[in-house]
Amino acid sequence: MTLEDTFWSLINNPRSFLSKNLIKPSGKRDTGEVTGYFSKAEGFNNKYRISEKPPTGTTCIAIKYFWVKMEDYLPGAKYYDDMLGVAIHNPPPGADFDAHAYVAVTGELSGCSIVYNDSKPSNPTFFHLHPQKGLSKVKDGDGVELERQLKARALGFQGRAKGARVYGREDYKVANAYFWIVYTSGKWRIFTQRVAKEVPPFQVSEKK
Repeated sequence: MTLEDTFWSLINNPRSFLSKNLIKPSGKRDTGEVTGYFSKAEGFNNKYRISEKPPTGTTCIAIKYFWVKMEDYLPGAKYYDDMLGVAIHNPPPGADFDAHAYVAVTGELSGCSIVYNDSKPSNPTFFHLHPQKGLSKVKDGDGVELERQLKARALGFQGRAKGARVYGREDYKVANAYFWIVYTSGKWRIFTQRVAKEVPPFQVSEKK
């Protein structure tokens, strides 16, 4: 299977692909659409990378993707009022993955939380928020307190930001996780992938 076929299998059947394969995404400092590369991780049958720069010494293909950088959580910030996450938009019919983004990604979650809003299917948004000192347990920094504060605020802000939801440490528990938004079958779909060990099968859930 070529890299092009592999990437399209992610787009065409994301749940099946993510349950069997691990992709480690990375991006630039700023949130936004990125011209990048999809490649296979050397020495692994089920591991791939999405990166802004071409990897050294391995085959890759050019792709576009939406990247959301990790932000420090600031109490009082208008995460729910404005939902100014990545500006995700639909690719045109018949577009190629090197010309238009079919995936929106962020870095691995290991104590962080995601605030997301998919009430407008053609323009979902999300933030990747990192727990500041005092918002996570001192012992292991697992981010539970951050998630609880975000969920409490989400409930309080529903009148002004209908549809805001939170995915955090209490959801993915002792594992780490990845958060994916994939454009497939004419719409954006949201998936979470829990990774306890870097060996499949991985636990994949679709957020509806």
